[in-house]
Amino acid sequence: MDALRPFGLDAAQGPQMPRWLARAARLYATLAVLFLFAYAAGVVLVALSGQTGGEARQVDFAALWGAGRLALASDAVAAFDQVALRAAQSLPADAEEGELFWLYPPGMALILAPFGALPYWAAWLLFGAISISAFWAALSRFAAPVPIGPQILIAAPIVIISLQLGQLGLLWAAGLCLALRALATGNALAAGLIIGALSLKPQLGLLLPVALIALWRWDVLVWACLGAVLVHGLPTLVTGVEYWAAFFDRIGAISASMDGGGTPHRLMISPYAFFRFSGAGHLSAYMLQWILTAMIAACVAYLWSRRPGRANLAVGALMVAMPVATPYAYYYEMVLVVAGAVFLLRGGYGARAGQAILLAAALLGPLVLFVWTEAAPLFAPLLLILAGDAALAAARRTSVASDPSQT
Repeated sequence: MDALRPFGLDAAQGPQMPRWLARAARLYATLAVLFLFAYAAGVVLVALSGQTGGEARQVDFAALWGAGRLALASDAVAAFDQVALRAAQSLPADAEEGELFWLYPPGMALILAPFGALPYWAAWLLFGAISISAFWAALSRFAAPVPIGPQILIAAPIVIISLQLGQLGLLWAAGLCLALRALATGNALAAGLIIGALSLKPQLGLLLPVALIALWRWDVLVWACLGAVLVHGLPTLVTGVEYWAAFFDRIGAISASMDGGGTPHRLMISPYAFFRFSGAGHLSAYMLQWILTAMIAACVAYLWSRRPGRANLAVGALMVAMPVATPYAYYYEMVLVVAGAVFLLRGGYGARAGQAILLAAALLGPLVLFVWTEAAPLFAPLLLILAGDAALAAARRTSVASDPSQT
């Protein structure tokens, strides 16, 4: 049996849903898309009216756009200087200071350089269009057989939030799905190179080597290492090695900020953020985070070992667990949970009332983030419970597949 052959590319076992629920999902999706178009039109109208002040710029994409402008001016390393980054964003003097900063390898700066050549509003629109198109292209094939699957992809609240903010999560999730598709079809080269490219945002991929080792896909790991060398090494020839010195200096500053409580834990969804939110100190929260990460990694290793009948559930559990396996994950990283939900539904998860409630909470819960972003740490236990329950469902599926008499 080829590794990941039971991935289930053509086999979906999604639970049946009442007709009224499907209609409600379609109505919600329509309203969500209309809201997004209205929001985009508002950004364009504000920009064309000349009122391109702080209100139009204070979303996360402003930092990406500013870094792209600096890279275009052959000064990518200046993005780590807050003064230079704000100047590149052309923010007015009275604009809110905000928490926008740059923390990406040199390859990301070069990728964003073309966006820096555009006006802010045009760059934001183009980036959003590319992000949602890539997300849809990578996942629509998997979502199509699932009840309300297509609606989940385009209208999940966290997808709308990610598009508003101009964050990279949708592109990262799309790349992960493309890598899994290549892995399932036996294309180790493509899978490895794509995974290597995902190291442009490395903290989300902590569990990928665990999954590949459990599959004994050392060939994919080798290609992934080569891909990482290319995606980081070649841009370094353009930006210079001093970029990495500034990069690691910024990591050190953020680590010190987390230790002192300066990092906005209220916007993170990791267990670390939840423990800090609950009053724990930095060291205690950090130790608890890595204990949970080790437990999650052990579950992933078990789920991704070559056992029949559970590939969709294994993929879904992996994606749900990714944002809580790292201490540094903001709420917009929950777009991975949307992708994970598609695979969980493909694997039949959600047929039980408790499973349906967990999925609904994970998918619709981010609605609260539109008005209360400081609730983000409360999603950490929810995602841990969902990932754990999905792992149990996968284990039950394996036992049934191994012993048909249990059906």
